[in-house]
Amino acid sequence: MISANLEVIWVMSVKVSVPLYESSHDLLCQISDFFVHNHSIVYEIGTSTGGLLKKLALHNAHKPNARWIGFDVEEKMVAKARRHCAGVENIETLLEDAQLIDLEKADLIVSYYTMQFIAQLTKFHRIIYGLSALLVVALVALPRCSPRESKLMANMLIIGILVNAFVCGGVSQPADRYGARVAFLLPLGLAFLLIFLQRHRAKATKVGG
Repeated sequence: MISANLEVIWVMSVKVSVPLYESSHDLLCQISDFFVHNHSIVYEIGTSTGGLLKKLALHNAHKPNARWIGFDVEEKMVAKARRHCAGVENIETLLEDAQLIDLEKADLIVSYYTMQFIAQLTKFHRIIYGLSALLVVALVALPRCSPRESKLMANMLIIGILVNAFVCGGVSQPADRYGARVAFLLPLGLAFLLIFLQRHRAKATKVGG
């Protein structure tokens, strides 16, 4: 029950956070009219819950011999996609890594909001993100270390990253690709916080002087 609820939360959060999410799906369906024929093979890299894959297949239902193949590396996502696409005979959903699978010749390959998740975090990234997280927490925890507005911003940053980890980890499983899309906010947010802190101290010094 909890997993099912989180799947609903995942879909809702994507629709809210990604601009023109539904409109983009409709546009991809229109684009597919040009590329997909009755015996086409179509791949979706990073099929997630299977929403787009099913929408494309139903949009091209008048081409019954076309094959729609989606794959994802997250087992729970693939399970959800298989349930969602059940009943559409020419859809196949695989638990595969896009970097390792050998693709057949295809007329269309779709990768919607997926490519930015493929690269894994390196050791260098982990160090940078880890140090940034420690400094952001320090700015929040230490008294009089930063002004109230900066602490509020830091709290929102921390809460946002934790919520992302909870929702994505609950729907699928903890994975670098989920954290990687928001981890860059740590050093970026830290840079803004340090700028705000510097300006606050400069202003205080000017007023005091």
